[in-house]
Amino acid sequence: MVRIFAIVLSLVAIAVFFYSKTLALVIYVIPVAYLVVNLLALRQIRGSPAPGLSERAKNLIERYPHWYTNPNVAKDNGAAARILAFFGIVFAALGYTYAFQWASIAGIIAAPTMVFVSRKVDPIRYLKEEADRKAHEEIVSFILRR
Repeated sequence: MVRIFAIVLSLVAIAVFFYSKTLALVIYVIPVAYLVVNLLALRQIRGSPAPGLSERAKNLIERYPHWYTNPNVAKDNGAAARILAFFGIVFAALGYTYAFQWASIAGIIAAPTMVFVSRKVDPIRYLKEEADRKAHEEIVSFILRR
């Protein structure tokens, strides 16, 4: 749902940009601010590892408890952040093209911020080590057995 919200507001911001640059900037910043606040809220979730899991799996649950308690929210917010990162680049290019420096600044700041939010909200997507992937599969199979 947040993903659709981000797409719609980003497209509206780009369409409005040609009529009111300041309003477009406000429209774009709303979902960016929402995802940053949502990341802070999700990171407050504390998880306790279940007995019977490997040490690596316990560490994964302790690092990313929000993903294991709300995986659909994490995936949706991660996708929305990636979409907003793309539109941040578009917004920065439009700001540069039409000499609206605040749009360029907002886009340049928002794009890496949204990449950071995506990596923190949906970290399982970015697991690189094979041991971490196996630990994740162990956790998921443990949760499904319950």
